[in-house]
Amino acid sequence: TEKFDGTDIPSYPESVEIILGKSVNNENVVWKPSVKGDHHVLILGIPGQGKSVTINTLLVELQRNGIGTLTFDFHGEFSDERNAFRKLCLPTIWNAAEGLPFSPFEADLVKEIGQQSWKVQSFALADIFAYVCELGDIQKDGVFRAISACYKDAKNRGDNTFPTINDMAKKIDQLEKKKEIKNVSAKCRPLLEMNVFTSQTFESGWDILESTKKGLVINVKEIGSETVQLAVSAF
Repeated sequence: TEKFDGTDIPSYPESVEIILGKSVNNENVVWKPSVKGDHHVLILGIPGQGKSVTINTLLVELQRNGIGTLTFDFHGEFSDERNAFRKLCLPTIWNAAEGLPFSPFEADLVKEIGQQSWKVQSFALADIFAYVCELGDIQKDGVFRAISACYKDAKNRGDNTFPTINDMAKKIDQLEKKKEIKNVSAKCRPLLEMNVFTSQTFESGWDILESTKKGLVINVKEIGSETVQLAVSAF
């Protein structure tokens, strides 16, 4: 019941123990999540068995232990003022339908190799389009070529702006007019026409670690389109 606003939380501890509740023997049920690597937890249950309560417990206790959380809210429950996590931890709430202050095209326009390089980012974004829009291999390659061309244009401009979804749509249209790819615009239409990213510059100022340290909830429910919701969370 005590509110927790993130003040004086430790800085990314080496290990964490989360008390989920009590067993039938009145012993603590403890979860020790990895704070490094790619470990997962799966929560299953029919309606009313306590999935949401368990998730809220995890979010609150992670915050108390200094582990930042990023929650994609597909149903609006974690953005609701009555939600336990929101009331106790006071996370930042972003409504994706009102715009998100970052660009999925953020990359190093000089480097071609490395996690932040524009070429690796081109592959990553093409993977998202292929997955969300169910593209074939040739169509996915066309998306990759379109994104790569956008990055090359951005580099040549030299004005510190990233490519945009609209830039990408134009490149895909050019490839289709040359008959180098087919039906990519039609299959990617929901993503190509969305406009939820408000930042296009290097000076966007978004630090994901700082933003999530006190809890960040991104409400994608208001977007409406399930395809775009999935794409936003992937980006």
